[in-house]
Amino acid sequence: MLIIASILFGLIFGSFIGSTVYRLAYNKSLLTPRSYCPHCHRTILWYYNIPFFSYIWLKAKTKCCNSSISIFYPFIEVSTVIIFSINIFLFQNIDLILMSFLSVILIIIFFTDYYYFLIHDVLVAIFLLFTIIALFYFQLNPFNVSFLSAVLCSLISMFIIWSIGRMHLFLRKTEGLGVGDVKLIGVISLWTGFAYLPILIIISSILAIFHILMTSKLFIQKEKFVAVKSPFGSYLSLTLLTLIYLSQW
Repeated sequence: MLIIASILFGLIFGSFIGSTVYRLAYNKSLLTPRSYCPHCHRTILWYYNIPFFSYIWLKAKTKCCNSSISIFYPFIEVSTVIIFSINIFLFQNIDLILMSFLSVILIIIFFTDYYYFLIHDVLVAIFLLFTIIALFYFQLNPFNVSFLSAVLCSLISMFIIWSIGRMHLFLRKTEGLGVGDVKLIGVISLWTGFAYLPILIIISSILAIFHILMTSKLFIQKEKFVAVKSPFGSYLSLTLLTLIYLSQW
């Protein structure tokens, strides 16, 4: 039953996350209109909008205009199923509800930054409010961080990331770390505290560098170096979720 529940809720929330990522990226309302085809903008009928299964059934083509359906959507849905399954395995009762909500926030942040290099202020605000409630009211505190330590760590981590970003801008004349990254690490470090902040930054940085290397792309073109961007916020989110899971083993 737990496996069935994780699959069901993972697909439902995964579909919601996919829609939310798209709408946030293009500054559209999260509530209206109903789901629509991004190619011809017709409303998608509910039986063509069943998470994951519609993608398989329609063979990755839209029913309304026979355009390709991005693998982005089933990938998010399957990823959410996996994460919800881990949550059900590791947490119970109110902690399970809180971790599921946290997971949804982090997945949205991961994909909006990964695909669109966007960390929306609304998301950060929701994340901050949830963090305060989860950590200090419900005591979902995997790293046993005190209130004072959490606040100090948040301020210091924001200053560190902001300083690195300004240094990069001064030396390279391009923005390396955006304001969204600064705000995001300020919230994430409320969870980690000082003990896990270095681990968070090191792992996220390694993943961000690996992203650049794997996407190939410091390359020479017309005697100029063209650098590929790396979604640092995505890897901050992924690393936080991973560290929380590892703390439960």
